Amino acid sequence: GAVHATLERLENKKLATSRLGEGGEERGGRSRRYYSVRPAGIVALNESKAALDSIWDRLKWPLKSGV
Repeated sequence: GAVHATLERLENKKLATSRLGEGGEERGGRSRRYYSVRPAGIVALNESKAALDSIWDRLKWPLKSGV
């Protein structure tokens, strides 16, 4: 359920798109939804990774326990 809610939010923000595919025997004829990342989603992913890399790069390695 949480995955589907997240994918729906990404679609609402125009970061991802989806389409319905054919249903198969293994799914009892139910259609399958396929997701793709939109260009704005790629930009958001790259910005997010850059922010995380910046945080991690500021830490001194290896980390040591303060205990």
